[in-house]
Amino acid sequence: MVIIIVPQVQDEIRRRKEGQNRIRLREMLRDQLREGVIHGKMAYKEWLEGVGVEMGEAVRRVEGNEGGSRPWEMFMDVVEEAEGEIGLE
Repeated sequence: MVIIIVPQVQDEIRRRKEGQNRIRLREMLRDQLREGVIHGKMAYKEWLEGVGVEMGEAVRRVEGNEGGSRPWEMFMDVVEEAEGEIGLE
């Protein structure tokens, strides 16, 4: 038995998976913000050099997405949150 998935369904499955990847990375970034790993005025490259295996995998999954926010944009959103919390704007 062969199951054929129509392109529209494949697109929806891909979009949902990509959305889940972004949600997971955003949660991990916010966890790092709470833990003090990410702070206001931190550079993306500085952070990226110090990420662990689990975070690195999450970043790679989001980089592979066809649409949506990129890891750099998500990181910058979290840094802006940190800057706003401590009044560095």
